[in-house]
Amino acid sequence: MLFVRIGFMHKSRLTAPTFINGFNNQYYADVDKGWLSLKSMWGGSAVYTLGNGRVHVDDNHYLILNDQQPYLIHIEGEEAVESFCIFFPAQWAGDVLRNFILPDDQLLEESGGETAVTFYDILHRHDQLVTPILQSLRQARQQSNVDENWQTETLHHLLAAMLQVQRQVHQEAAKLPAARTTTRKELYRRLHIGRDFIRDNLHESLSLEGIAQAAALSPYHFLRSFKQLFGQTPHIYLTEQRLKRAKRLLAYTDRPITDICLDVGFQSLGSFSALFQKVNGRSPSQFRQEISQPGT
Repeated sequence: MLFVRIGFMHKSRLTAPTFINGFNNQYYADVDKGWLSLKSMWGGSAVYTLGNGRVHVDDNHYLILNDQQPYLIHIEGEEAVESFCIFFPAQWAGDVLRNFILPDDQLLEESGGETAVTFYDILHRHDQLVTPILQSLRQARQQSNVDENWQTETLHHLLAAMLQVQRQVHQEAAKLPAARTTTRKELYRRLHIGRDFIRDNLHESLSLEGIAQAAALSPYHFLRSFKQLFGQTPHIYLTEQRLKRAKRLLAYTDRPITDICLDVGFQSLGSFSALFQKVNGRSPSQFRQEISQPGT
């Protein structure tokens, strides 16, 4: 299946939902005015550049981009990556949102009208709201078994789920004590850029200054705001993510423990083993042995 080139799709405005589904291991596109869209990748990842931030969309996450939003997408790797992206007419989201916020009598009187919708352009972990609907659409199109009426209804349900997630994000962003909504939204976005930067660079020697620079914030502003939003410092988050990745590598690969230690960013096998045992109650070798011999 060929990956559809999307670099020129902005030349005409979207009047009906469009699906892009395909496989590619070398792909680049520069979109100066995109559409409201949901991006997902399976079996690999793609890098989206959004302004001064970079977002890695992989099997565990999806990304929502806004109408008219510029972005770069880059896929590169030895293995083919499946991309499943849905592009919506912008007015669809406004219609769904109006049905959330207006009473029935007002909707009957105002059948038309436009309501602007702007999503937070951050990475979302797959969830119980959006992902099941996304997967059902993906499966139906893979099997070439698409009833148009079912698809239209399902796409509206998907937008409703996306707006529910947006509401949750807005509530989380309210933790930040910014005076203006626009300031809070931009700070929220930059903090997520910083958190994504940590997760994508666990193997590197990361500093508070370097992470804050990736988020375009001063070190202390990033530190203070990160803890306000996520409930932990960047250092604690970094350590947790390194240990989580180490556990996955210990469980699902046979790589030497020393290599795993270095691959997740620890400089000393001794300090890695001591911290792993402190957090997990067993050494890396004991953990691997228990995983390989379940029930013993």
